[in-house]
Amino acid sequence: MTPCPSNGYAKTAYARTPFEALNTKKKKKKKKKKKKKKKKKKKKKKKRKEKEKEKKKKRKEKEKEKKKKKKGINHLISDITISF
Repeated sequence: MTPCPSNGYAKTAYARTPFEALNTKKKKKKKKKKKKKKKKKKKKKKKRKEKEKEKKKKRKEKEKEKKKKKKGINHLISDITISF
């Protein structure tokens, strides 16, 4: 801080006009939260996709097991009919 110059308006060392004297507050920097949120969303999307893939694999495995069971029963039935 320096003593006020002859114009009588300055409150800081940098102010030269009445307008500058009124606007002596420092501007706040904008936060970069949006980018972080996007990254989180991407991670969530990746996790969702991985979970969906796992679910699809489990479904396919279950379907294969069901088909095998059905085929096994049909073979047994056909074997029994042939043997009689």
